[in-house]
Amino acid sequence: MGQLNDIFNAPVNLRKLISRISFDADLLEKAALEQPGLYLEASRYRTLKMRKKNKAFVQKDMVKAELGIKYRKRKDSGEKLTEGAAKDKVLFDPAMQDAQAALDRATEEEVWAQGLVEVFRQRLSVLKIVAEIRNAEMASEIRHAKENMATAGMRKAAEHARERIEKEEDEE
Repeated sequence: MGQLNDIFNAPVNLRKLISRISFDADLLEKAALEQPGLYLEASRYRTLKMRKKNKAFVQKDMVKAELGIKYRKRKDSGEKLTEGAAKDKVLFDPAMQDAQAALDRATEEEVWAQGLVEVFRQRLSVLKIVAEIRNAEMASEIRHAKENMATAGMRKAAEHARERIEKEEDEE
């Protein structure tokens, strides 16, 4: 479990990951070989962002609870504060605003990380398409070469037949 935690907690070089989205079609094999590792790294990045969002959510709930207690204690000390007013004070407290902003930012980052994982899923599809195109091109070239060889063979056979016929005609 500790080793898995180390993997999940290790930082992700986002710039490097993003730079690997595109690939040179001439280096298709290299791109295909690195695809699983890149997808895993993008997934790990998403996991980090999901964990950050979950922590921000818990932090927001803690701030909300602490502020609620704080404002309710004031009510008990004689300050006239309705439950609705206490909720409003909690909602508009700068600490609550900060906690909400952190949660919003973490949510945005998680959504972006989900998109990054999807990009690498699509990268795999592109790799497959490029490989299929290459295979089709190679099959076409092979078929064309076979046709050329067959045509050359027929020409050679026709030439031999013509030479035989001419030789037979000369002998008569």
